[in-house]
Amino acid sequence: MAVAVSFHFVEHQSYMNSFYWAIITVSTVGYGDVSAHTTLGKLLSILMALGGVGMFGVLTSSITSYFQEENEALQEEVAEIKQQLNRIERYLIDANKR
Repeated sequence: MAVAVSFHFVEHQSYMNSFYWAIITVSTVGYGDVSAHTTLGKLLSILMALGGVGMFGVLTSSITSYFQEENEALQEEVAEIKQQLNRIERYLIDANKR
């Protein structure tokens, strides 16, 4: 929100256009219908775009980490079940030998 207000003063855009610009830039969509023309405005745009890419990177890595942890937990559970099945199999083999 602070960047949108800064954009409003730097680029002399309405508050609505500045807020729209901030959302479109941080989401990395960048339609181009509202864009920076001053050097400071362009620097704000760069920071917003990099921030958006960073946010999506953090979100993606968090989701990946969650699924990786779930996968590891399932693999441990499968390993335990295999051990139990091996014990049962050995028990049955020993019982048939008697």
